[in-house]
Amino acid sequence: MADQEQTTTFRIRDLWTDAMRRIIATQDRFESRIRDLQNTAGSSFNNIRNRLDRFAGRHMDVINDIVGEIPGANRAIGLLANPYVAAGAAALAFGTAAVKATQYAQQWEGKMAEANVTAKLSRKELKGLSDDLLKIGGRNVGELMEVPATFNSLLSADLSVEESLKALEPSLRAAKAGFTDAATAAQAGVGVMNSSGESITKVFDVLFATVDKGAAEFADIARYLPKIIPNARAAGLALDETAGAWAFLTSQGIKSEQATTLMENAIKTLSSKDRISDFNKLGVAIFDQKGKILPLTSIIEQLSKKLDGLTDKEKIAKLGSLGLDQQAATAFNIMVQDVDKLKEAIDTTTNSAGAADQAYKDAAQSGDSWAIVGNKMLVIWEKFGEQFLPIVEKTGQWVLDTINYFEKLNEESIVFRDYLSALGEGFNYLFKIATAPLQIIWNQFNNISRLIDVVSDKLGLSGGKFEVMYLKARPGLIWIWEILKQIGDVAGKILSGDIPGMIKAFKEFKLPSLEELIDKQQKELAGKWVDRVKDVTQPGKSLTPAKTNPYSGLDLSGMGGKDKGSGKSGGGVSGGGGVKNITITIQQLLPGMTVNATQVTEAAGEIGRMIQEELVKMISDTTLVVE
Repeated sequence: MADQEQTTTFRIRDLWTDAMRRIIATQDRFESRIRDLQNTAGSSFNNIRNRLDRFAGRHMDVINDIVGEIPGANRAIGLLANPYVAAGAAALAFGTAAVKATQYAQQWEGKMAEANVTAKLSRKELKGLSDDLLKIGGRNVGELMEVPATFNSLLSADLSVEESLKALEPSLRAAKAGFTDAATAAQAGVGVMNSSGESITKVFDVLFATVDKGAAEFADIARYLPKIIPNARAAGLALDETAGAWAFLTSQGIKSEQATTLMENAIKTLSSKDRISDFNKLGVAIFDQKGKILPLTSIIEQLSKKLDGLTDKEKIAKLGSLGLDQQAATAFNIMVQDVDKLKEAIDTTTNSAGAADQAYKDAAQSGDSWAIVGNKMLVIWEKFGEQFLPIVEKTGQWVLDTINYFEKLNEESIVFRDYLSALGEGFNYLFKIATAPLQIIWNQFNNISRLIDVVSDKLGLSGGKFEVMYLKARPGLIWIWEILKQIGDVAGKILSGDIPGMIKAFKEFKLPSLEELIDKQQKELAGKWVDRVKDVTQPGKSLTPAKTNPYSGLDLSGMGGKDKGSGKSGGGVSGGGGVKNITITIQQLLPGMTVNATQVTEAAGEIGRMIQEELVKMISDTTLVVE
């Protein structure tokens, strides 16, 4: 069989051609190169892996130290590696975010409800208004939650919802450009708008042109300029020239409040029939041929020409002939000093279109973009929270309806009230069952106490005599208890097979000293008595002269106690049957006392204090021994 296989193999080899042999040789060389490449690559990868391992080894301790400094970091990383825990953490984070977003949405809803007291919109209309305010607030840098309050301020200024909505964004931008709060900017804009009849855009342009040409902050302009606009409009002066003249006065070193007073009096002059007549007599026209008041710059130019070339004394006389009060005279005198600058200021406020936008751009800061991003995120946050408001509302309504239902049922249904009463009794019964073991223990303690009282009465041991009898027997009982504990310890070692422990327990076994137990109890009882005496001798308390030791009747002589003082068994302080009362004669203390006082009451108080201190000291230093 082997020869046949060999013959077959030989025949197959005979079939190999030169080409096939070359192919086989090439394949062998290819496989050899592949093996070499694998070995080289494996070595390279192993080298890289070893380097990474060494790197990790060098830095792992540092990484662990950093993680260890973060409370709970190791546990958090380990937990998050678990997909179920990670999913739970994500759900918890989502729930927390939902609660926070809902709270923010409720806060926004409260602000909108406050504005709706004035707006009086339907629920659907209020929702649309809320969306509009969110859009406006989201593209401005002011705090988003201030937007509804600013809108409410505009509504409160007797503007309609549409007018307030148009004035809102200019007010927010004016607040940013004027570095003030939105409510102040809104009130200033609306106040000037209502008194001047100009649009809100025109008003803010004029106000910021006033900031440009004057020497006052926007907050001052917002506060004072609205005060003079109504009278200026009544006199026929336009908003822009009134604001320009006010800005000119502030640029001359006049404070905002004083400039307001000067302008008010100057405007009253131009509204007075007598003063207008005096101006005409001087050759200064106030009105044109159609009866319309001339521009303020024209009036001041005429007055300046009439005063040109005059001495200061003559100027004062000319102005005095106009019948002006001091404030009005000061205002006109300042304006005629520099007519060109006055015209420049009024020209700036007159041609103020775009001033508010330019001020907004000039007030830009590096963090404004992030402030807008933050507001846009808050808008998304509020929208997210809105999705849960219906759930909150429905849940709250369901709870309220449930409470109302049961309240009504309790009021109207006797059956329900009886059911509640029975339910309460049931819970009370269950509570009693649950606490029955404790109650049994408590009752047994009470029964034992009552039994002791009865036995004491029968044996004539009432009035503390039973306690005295127990104290006599107590050292012996403790002696027996200590022996039983040692026997129990030995028995436990034997049962548990603890041979070394058993041997040690046998070696350490000894009878307790009854004398030591008696002495220990004597010291405890004596200490208790000393503490009680000290307590009644504290300031504000009285010491009863016949106060006696309640343990003085205790006699432990039969138990083998030793008298530390006399050497007799069962001795006391000076022998006998118990703790002796200590008698201290007050006269013995007096020779050592010297009292200096200017009044009788002081002397009496000082003597009392010294006696009390000496008594306490002597009692504290006295050693009481119980027989």
